[in-house]
Amino acid sequence: MTICDITAQGGDLLIQQYHKNSIDLERYKKWNFELFVAINRFNTKDRASKGRINWETGLVIYYMIKKSFGVRSGLELLNYSYQYDLINDTSFNKIKYVSLPVVIRIFPSNKFAIDFGFYYNNFLNGSNAQNKNEWIKYEEGVFFNSFGFVSSFQYAIWKKFSVELKYRYQKNSKKLYQRETNNFSGFALGINYPLSKKSSKRQ
Repeated sequence: MTICDITAQGGDLLIQQYHKNSIDLERYKKWNFELFVAINRFNTKDRASKGRINWETGLVIYYMIKKSFGVRSGLELLNYSYQYDLINDTSFNKIKYVSLPVVIRIFPSNKFAIDFGFYYNNFLNGSNAQNKNEWIKYEEGVFFNSFGFVSSFQYAIWKKFSVELKYRYQKNSKKLYQRETNNFSGFALGINYPLSKKSSKRQ
């Protein structure tokens, strides 16, 4: 039986033939789509500051080249928060990006996936406030688009849900000496859920 035959069959037939559950069946599909939501904690790489908890969400798309190997991309909305840790400045910053990752995805087992690769961040907006009151937007030319590295570990926990731990590092070399930096690193912990097309049953 060829890979094309497996891809064309509905989920019920695959379950009967291969005794797989719905999580395992994702590995038999070429194109896969996931929604995710996560909390993150990012901090500056080169400033005296403390990272704060924020959130992110997005759509993941990955294409399986082989059963245990694929390429992942998608569109992610990232929100970062941190507080300056200086004697004369303890204000808060909030920054928002739209991120486009391009990473390699490996499946060491049916329930475990590892991703690593690069991503591009498009800066949307940033704000600053004292005591999280009266947020003031930064003008253009303070924060910039950036490139970064990402690595993640994903594990299926229940039905189609999986947890993902992700590390990101991003950098931009413009205006290195200004108060606001464009270099960040941090972790995100979230829940992923695959979007599967309902296949029609064969007659």
